Amino acid sequence: MAFTLKSTAVIDGKIADQYGSCGGDNIDGIPQLSFPLEWKGAPKETKSFVLLFQDFDNFAEDGFSFLHWAAADIPASTVSLPEDAGRTEEWLVQGKNGWILEQPHDKPICNRYGGPAPLAGCHEYEIKLYALSESLGMKPGFYYGELRKKMRGKVLDTAILCGTYEK
Repeated sequence: MAFTLKSTAVIDGKIADQYGSCGGDNIDGIPQLSFPLEWKGAPKETKSFVLLFQDFDNFAEDGFSFLHWAAADIPASTVSLPEDAGRTEEWLVQGKNGWILEQPHDKPICNRYGGPAPLAGCHEYEIKLYALSESLGMKPGFYYGELRKKMRGKVLDTAILCGTYEK
């Protein structure tokens, strides 16, 4: 069985409005309602998962992506995240998102899901779930660079879900 990731928030390749800036659940212009996710087919050796949600069009002219959500050390027994997990699941170890470029680093909204809010046009987003051979021991508020280094050599498989969002 292939390792797959799906969400009821992504319909015909589009992320539903309520999970981004058009949804109205925003703090300082940052969307707060994270979408539900389900996965299956992870390798038997999986000990934990890492979730990354990125916008590859935010800084397209500069060649950089924007990180909207990072979560690590999701237990191997987990096969889904409910809607609004970014705010409601206390056990979820979340790192800093790209909104720290516009907000003070210690604000809670910079350490959890911060959804799509494109200024103009249609942006493509990628949700990537990594199955890992061990837990990483990440602390809340971790940085993406730290996460990537700890993941090296531990990725067993990857599931990807893409969707677009337009203001």
